[in-house]
Amino acid sequence: MSTSQANFEYINLKGESIKNIQMGNRTINVSIKTDVTRLMGSIKEFPKAGQRAMVSALNKTLAMANTASRKELQSIYSLKAGDFKSKGGAKVVVNKASVSKLSSSLYIRGTRMGLYLFAPKLVNAYTKGVKKVMQRLTVEVKRGHRKLLHQGAFIAPWTRHSPNLWIMETDKSKGKTIERLSNATGRPYKAYPRKALFTISLPEMYRSRRVAKVIFDTSRKNFERIFRSEFLARVRGFVKVRKAA
Repeated sequence: MSTSQANFEYINLKGESIKNIQMGNRTINVSIKTDVTRLMGSIKEFPKAGQRAMVSALNKTLAMANTASRKELQSIYSLKAGDFKSKGGAKVVVNKASVSKLSSSLYIRGTRMGLYLFAPKLVNAYTKGVKKVMQRLTVEVKRGHRKLLHQGAFIAPWTRHSPNLWIMETDKSKGKTIERLSNATGRPYKAYPRKALFTISLPEMYRSRRVAKVIFDTSRKNFERIFRSEFLARVRGFVKVRKAA
Protein backbone atom coordinates (compact mmCIF):
# COMPACT_ATOMS: atom_id res chain seq x y z
CA MET A 1 0.00 0.00 0.00
CA SER A 2 2.04 2.94 -1.28
CA THR A 3 -0.81 5.39 -1.45
CA SER A 4 -4.11 5.85 0.29
CA GLN A 5 -6.84 7.26 -1.94
CA ALA A 6 -9.74 9.11 -0.38
CA ASN A 7 -12.65 10.09 -2.58
CA PHE A 8 -14.60 13.19 -1.60
CA GLU A 9 -17.95 13.19 -3.31
CA TYR A 10 -18.20 16.96 -3.19
CA ILE A 11 -20.81 18.18 -4.11
CA ASN A 12 -23.91 16.37 -5.25
CA LEU A 13 -25.72 19.44 -6.46
CA LYS A 14 -29.42 19.19 -7.08
CA GLY A 15 -31.63 22.19 -7.66
CA GLU A 16 -35.34 22.46 -8.12
CA SER A 17 -37.39 25.35 -9.36
CA ILE A 18 -40.33 26.68 -7.40
CA LYS A 19 -42.54 24.24 -9.34
CA ASN A 20 -40.33 21.31 -8.33
CA ILE A 21 -38.95 20.90 -11.83
CA GLN A 22 -35.49 19.37 -11.71
CA MET A 23 -32.84 21.80 -12.92
CA GLY A 24 -30.02 19.28 -13.10
CA ASN A 25 -27.33 17.54 -11.06
CA ARG A 26 -23.64 18.14 -10.79
CA THR A 27 -20.95 16.40 -8.79
CA ILE A 28 -17.55 17.83 -8.00
CA ASN A 29 -15.23 14.93 -7.22
CA VAL A 30 -12.03 15.62 -5.33
CA SER A 31 -9.75 12.58 -5.45
CA ILE A 32 -6.81 12.83 -3.08
CA LYS A 33 -3.80 10.55 -3.27
CA THR A 34 -1.81 10.77 -0.06
CA ASP A 35 1.78 9.59 0.07
CA VAL A 36 2.01 7.40 3.17
CA THR A 37 5.22 5.59 2.24
CA ARG A 38 6.90 6.57 5.50
CA LEU A 39 3.94 5.20 7.45
CA MET A 40 3.62 1.90 5.54
CA GLY A 41 5.13 -0.26 8.25
CA SER A 42 2.94 1.26 10.92
CA ILE A 43 -0.20 0.99 8.81
CA LYS A 44 0.40 -2.72 8.21
CA GLU A 45 0.99 -3.22 11.91
CA PHE A 46 -2.02 -1.13 12.97
CA PRO A 47 -4.66 -1.53 10.20
CA LYS A 48 -7.55 -0.52 12.46
CA ALA A 49 -5.74 2.67 13.44
CA GLY A 50 -5.21 3.46 9.75
CA GLN A 51 -8.85 2.88 8.92
CA ARG A 52 -10.14 4.99 11.80
CA ALA A 53 -7.63 7.71 11.02
CA MET A 54 -8.91 7.74 7.43
CA VAL A 55 -12.52 8.14 8.59
CA SER A 56 -11.58 10.95 10.96
CA ALA A 57 -9.47 12.71 8.34
CA LEU A 58 -12.26 12.51 5.76
CA ASN A 59 -14.81 13.99 8.15
CA LYS A 60 -12.55 16.73 9.49
CA THR A 61 -11.48 17.72 5.98
CA LEU A 62 -15.11 17.76 4.88
CA ALA A 63 -15.99 20.08 7.77
CA MET A 64 -13.15 22.44 6.81
CA ALA A 65 -14.16 22.43 3.14
CA ASN A 66 -17.78 23.06 4.13
CA THR A 67 -16.79 26.07 6.26
CA ALA A 68 -14.44 27.43 3.58
CA SER A 69 -17.06 27.10 0.82
CA ARG A 70 -19.67 28.90 2.92
CA LYS A 71 -17.29 31.78 3.59
CA GLU A 72 -16.51 32.00 -0.12
CA LEU A 73 -20.22 32.03 -0.99
CA GLN A 74 -20.86 34.73 1.60
CA SER A 75 -18.12 36.86 0.02
CA ILE A 76 -19.89 36.56 -3.36
CA TYR A 77 -23.57 36.63 -2.37
CA SER A 78 -25.47 38.41 0.39
CA LEU A 79 -26.02 35.24 2.37
CA LYS A 80 -26.29 34.75 6.13
CA ALA A 81 -25.60 31.63 8.17
CA GLY A 82 -29.33 30.79 8.31
CA ASP A 83 -29.59 30.79 4.51
CA PHE A 84 -27.73 27.47 4.43
CA LYS A 85 -30.30 25.81 6.68
CA SER A 86 -33.85 26.71 5.81
CA LYS A 87 -34.50 29.92 3.85
CA GLY A 88 -35.76 29.38 0.34
CA GLY A 89 -35.97 25.65 1.08
CA ALA A 90 -32.17 25.51 1.04
CA LYS A 91 -30.17 23.02 3.02
CA VAL A 92 -26.62 21.71 3.17
CA VAL A 93 -26.54 18.04 4.20
CA VAL A 94 -23.28 16.58 5.50
CA ASN A 95 -22.79 12.87 4.78
CA LYS A 96 -19.94 11.68 6.97
CA ALA A 97 -17.53 8.86 6.25
CA SER A 98 -17.61 5.67 8.28
CA VAL A 99 -15.53 2.50 8.59
CA SER A 100 -17.83 0.83 6.04
CA LYS A 101 -17.87 3.87 3.69
CA LEU A 102 -14.58 5.69 3.20
CA SER A 103 -16.02 8.77 1.52
CA SER A 104 -17.65 11.96 2.72
CA SER A 105 -19.88 14.37 0.86
CA LEU A 106 -21.91 17.55 0.94
CA TYR A 107 -25.39 17.42 -0.55
CA ILE A 108 -26.80 20.81 -1.52
CA ARG A 109 -30.50 21.19 -2.15
CA GLY A 110 -32.93 24.06 -2.42
CA THR A 111 -35.45 25.91 -4.53
CA ARG A 112 -34.90 29.31 -6.07
CA MET A 113 -34.63 31.90 -3.32
CA GLY A 114 -37.13 34.72 -2.98
CA LEU A 115 -35.75 38.21 -3.63
CA TYR A 116 -37.10 39.37 -0.27
CA LEU A 117 -34.25 37.46 1.40
CA PHE A 118 -31.69 39.80 -0.13
CA ALA A 119 -31.95 43.06 1.83
CA PRO A 120 -34.80 44.86 0.01
CA LYS A 121 -34.63 48.63 0.27
CA LEU A 122 -36.71 51.50 -1.11
CA VAL A 123 -34.80 54.20 -2.99
CA ASN A 124 -35.77 57.35 -4.85
CA ALA A 125 -35.65 56.63 -8.57
CA TYR A 126 -35.63 59.24 -11.32
CA THR A 127 -37.22 58.37 -14.65
CA LYS A 128 -36.13 60.24 -17.75
CA GLY A 129 -38.79 62.70 -18.87
CA VAL A 130 -40.79 62.33 -15.63
CA LYS A 131 -40.54 65.09 -13.04
CA LYS A 132 -42.08 63.07 -10.21
CA VAL A 133 -39.66 61.09 -8.07
CA MET A 134 -40.76 57.47 -7.66
CA GLN A 135 -39.74 55.10 -4.91
CA ARG A 136 -38.61 51.71 -6.19
CA LEU A 137 -37.33 48.54 -4.60
CA THR A 138 -33.73 47.41 -4.74
CA VAL A 139 -32.12 44.11 -3.67
CA GLU A 140 -28.53 42.99 -3.19
CA VAL A 141 -28.15 39.39 -4.39
CA LYS A 142 -24.44 39.73 -5.15
CA ARG A 143 -22.54 41.46 -2.39
CA GLY A 144 -21.80 45.10 -3.25
CA HIS A 145 -24.12 45.12 -6.29
CA ARG A 146 -27.54 46.55 -5.47
CA LYS A 147 -30.06 46.02 -8.26
CA LEU A 148 -32.98 48.31 -9.03
CA LEU A 149 -36.21 46.36 -9.60
CA HIS A 150 -38.88 47.45 -12.04
CA GLN A 151 -41.53 49.92 -10.96
CA GLY A 152 -44.28 47.35 -10.42
CA ALA A 153 -42.42 45.34 -7.73
CA PHE A 154 -43.84 45.52 -4.19
CA ILE A 155 -43.58 43.76 -0.81
CA ALA A 156 -46.56 41.87 0.60
CA PRO A 157 -47.46 38.63 2.40
CA TRP A 158 -48.49 35.73 0.18
CA THR A 159 -51.82 35.46 1.98
CA ARG A 160 -53.60 37.57 4.55
CA HIS A 161 -52.46 35.53 7.55
CA SER A 162 -49.02 34.56 6.24
CA PRO A 163 -46.10 35.74 8.42
CA ASN A 164 -43.69 35.63 5.47
CA LEU A 165 -43.15 38.57 3.16
CA TRP A 166 -42.32 38.36 -0.53
CA ILE A 167 -41.31 40.72 -3.30
CA MET A 168 -44.04 40.35 -5.89
CA GLU A 169 -45.45 41.87 -9.02
CA THR A 170 -48.88 41.93 -10.66
CA ASP A 171 -49.21 39.33 -13.42
CA LYS A 172 -51.26 40.70 -16.31
CA SER A 173 -49.95 38.20 -18.87
CA LYS A 174 -53.28 36.32 -19.14
CA GLY A 175 -55.42 39.44 -18.95
CA LYS A 176 -57.73 37.89 -16.37
CA THR A 177 -58.54 39.01 -12.85
CA ILE A 178 -59.15 36.77 -9.87
CA GLU A 179 -60.93 37.23 -6.57
CA ARG A 180 -58.62 38.08 -3.70
CA LEU A 181 -59.13 38.87 -0.02
CA SER A 182 -57.97 42.23 1.21
CA ASN A 183 -55.04 41.94 3.67
CA ALA A 184 -56.47 44.90 5.58
CA THR A 185 -60.20 44.08 5.74
CA GLY A 186 -60.48 40.47 4.63
CA ARG A 187 -63.12 41.45 2.08
CA PRO A 188 -63.04 39.99 -1.44
CA TYR A 189 -62.12 42.13 -4.43
CA LYS A 190 -61.15 41.62 -8.06
CA ALA A 191 -57.50 41.97 -9.01
CA TYR A 192 -54.83 40.58 -11.31
CA PRO A 193 -52.90 37.60 -9.93
CA ARG A 194 -49.64 38.15 -8.13
CA LYS A 195 -46.40 36.31 -8.67
CA ALA A 196 -43.37 36.23 -6.39
CA LEU A 197 -39.96 37.20 -7.73
CA PHE A 198 -37.04 34.80 -7.31
CA THR A 199 -33.34 34.62 -7.96
CA ILE A 200 -31.04 31.59 -8.25
CA SER A 201 -31.00 28.69 -5.78
CA LEU A 202 -28.29 27.73 -3.29
CA PRO A 203 -27.24 24.70 -5.44
CA GLU A 204 -26.72 27.05 -8.38
CA MET A 205 -24.56 29.29 -6.20
CA TYR A 206 -22.39 26.31 -5.29
CA ARG A 207 -21.74 25.69 -8.98
CA SER A 208 -19.43 28.70 -9.06
CA ARG A 209 -15.89 27.82 -10.17
CA ARG A 210 -14.58 29.93 -7.32
CA VAL A 211 -16.44 27.80 -4.79
CA ALA A 212 -15.36 24.54 -6.43
CA LYS A 213 -11.73 25.72 -6.32
CA VAL A 214 -12.01 26.57 -2.61
CA ILE A 215 -13.37 23.08 -1.88
CA PHE A 216 -10.65 21.44 -3.94
CA ASP A 217 -7.78 23.52 -2.50
CA THR A 218 -8.98 23.15 1.10
CA SER A 219 -9.25 19.38 0.72
CA ARG A 220 -5.86 18.97 -0.94
CA LYS A 221 -4.15 21.25 1.56
CA ASN A 222 -5.47 19.65 4.74
CA PHE A 223 -6.26 15.98 4.20
CA GLU A 224 -2.75 14.51 4.34
CA ARG A 225 -1.79 16.59 7.38
CA ILE A 226 -4.94 15.55 9.26
CA PHE A 227 -4.60 11.90 8.27
CA ARG A 228 -1.00 11.70 9.49
CA SER A 229 -1.86 13.42 12.75
CA GLU A 230 -4.89 11.19 13.38
CA PHE A 231 -3.03 8.00 12.50
CA LEU A 232 0.05 8.72 14.62
CA ALA A 233 -2.14 9.71 17.59
CA ARG A 234 -3.97 6.38 17.37
CA VAL A 235 -0.74 4.41 17.00
CA ARG A 236 0.70 6.08 20.09
CA GLY A 237 -2.49 5.14 21.94
CA PHE A 238 -2.18 1.47 20.89
CA VAL A 239 1.50 1.39 21.84
CA LYS A 240 0.73 2.80 25.31
CA VAL A 241 -1.97 0.17 25.83
CA ARG A 242 0.42 -2.61 24.78
CA LYS A 243 3.16 -1.40 27.11
CA ALA A 244 0.69 -1.12 30.00
CA ALA A 245 -0.43 -4.70 29.36
